[in-house]
This record gives sequence, structure tokens and C-alpha cells, in this order.
Amino acid sequence: MKNVGIILIVMAVCLIGFSRDSNAAPDLRLVPSKQNVDVGEQFTVDVVLENPQEEGFTNLLNWIKFIPSYLKVIDPGEDGSGITGPDTNISDAAYHSNFSFGEYFENAVDNTLGEINYQAAVGLLDPPLNSSGTFATITFEALNTTTGTLIWFDTEGTPIKDTTLVGADNFTEILGDTFGTTIAVIPEPSSLLLWGMGLLAGCVMKKTKVNR
Repeated sequence: MKNVGIILIVMAVCLIGFSRDSNAAPDLRLVPSKQNVDVGEQFTVDVVLENPQEEGFTNLLNWIKFIPSYLKVIDPGEDGSGITGPDTNISDAAYHSNFSFGEYFENAVDNTLGEINYQAAVGLLDPPLNSSGTFATITFEALNTTTGTLIWFDTEGTPIKDTTLVGADNFTEILGDTFGTTIAVIPEPSSLLLWGMGLLAGCVMKKTKVNR
């Protein structure tokens, strides 16, 4: 019985260790300012690194995708971000103190393909970061109505391009999970009013024909 007790204790310790390891990996999450927007309305989506165990990382490669028929990224202008041109960009200016990257390699949006390529890393001789929180913000404009359009991290591709990665020690992947978001785009109030008036007019005409 004593041996059985020892075995159970060892198993419990192992399980705790595995659980702790599985929860240690950093996650990436997209957090919108709102999930229901009007056509023509602008809203923001924060790009967040959740790193509760303060794992060290040296680089962030983010390949974010969206459906360009429904959404468009708006350039923040010369706002102090690591890269502000020549392409449409996303904003990291407000987060430099927490995410003190030494190098910004990519910050480019392709509104035709619906792709955002954002890559940053610490300096060659700088120690790894162990930060958590928002490190960039995307400003979108809603273009067309939809019950739900997805914005997501693309985790396929190579470690250098077309992928999402939280890396340490020369691109050693330590990323756990990624969490996208869904945005519903509703018609403008004026469009809804016109739609309602048209529907009412159609009902009146149909009733008149029936009465005749």
C-alpha cells in the first residue's frame, strides 16, 4: 500500500508539472473595441500577447488576415510607430515602453488581399522580453453588411513569412494558441429606415392587389 501511495504522489506531481507547462505558453488574441458596427463605422482591434508565465521571447511575427470585401484597415498616419510607411500600417506607438523592441522589420497592410504583416524583434545584443498585454492596434472601417466576418491569425507558412510566431532563441516557437474575433456589420440607420419603408410599401401594394 505504501508503494501505491508513493506512485500516486509521483503521478500527481507529474500531472501538475504537465499542467503548468501547458499553461506556460504565450497566447495571441485579437480584442475588438466592439463586435457590432455600422457600415462606414471605424473601430479598433487590439493585438494582445497573453504571457502569464512571463516566458522570454525575442521576436513576434504576426500574419493577420481579414475579409477585404467587409473590412478595410485605416492608416494611423505619422503616430510614432516603429514603421509608419510607405504602406498602410497598424499602430504600435502607445506600447513601446512595455514592448521595447529594438527592431521593426515589417508593418504593412494589403487591403486588397486582406493581410497584415507585422514583425518586430529585440536588438541583437538585447535580452529577451517577458511582456504581456497589447502591443499593436488595428483601425478598421466596416465596408459591407454581414452577420459575421472573421479576423484571425494565420499560423501556416514558414517561420519568416506568412505565419504567426512568438519566438525565442532565433525563431524557436513558443506560441501556445491564437484567438481571432468576429465582427458583425449592420446597415446604417438611414439604410434600415429605407429598407423598412420599402418593405412597408411592398406590403401595402400587395394588400391593395388582394383587396381588388
